[in-house]
Amino acid sequence: MIHVDSAIELKQFVGQKMLLEKPFSATVKQLELFLDISGDRQSIHDPKLEDKAILPANFILTLIPACVQKIIHVETKTKVMTVGYQSIMFRHPVHLNEPLSVSCSIKKVVVRQQRVFVFSDIEITSELTNVLAVTLRVTDCYDNGL
Repeated sequence: MIHVDSAIELKQFVGQKMLLEKPFSATVKQLELFLDISGDRQSIHDPKLEDKAILPANFILTLIPACVQKIIHVETKTKVMTVGYQSIMFRHPVHLNEPLSVSCSIKKVVVRQQRVFVFSDIEITSELTNVLAVTLRVTDCYDNGL
């Protein structure tokens, strides 16, 4: 985990790969809530399938900001917003209760009008099979991050 006082300090971590401290997995309750909200009723997502249920791609994306915030912690009380997802690749199905590791590599830090934009590559890997399941580029904007 990275702890910095302000977002601009993240420049010193460009190119470093950081891991979420502990693997995580989606719970039945989380999946049920997402399915209720999204209206997604495809049978492959049914929580009654237990470990065979495949997590919806959009559900996985909703978990990304919390994972990044657990890896990168900026002390200064600034607003942070995820403002972009690019190059999203779902490479392998992710199942309910499957332990997942998350890595984050900061690729670029850019300052524009008192805002700090942090571009990070995210990889989600199955702890069970060691298979890379999801890759994407995330752009976070720290308001007054200087």
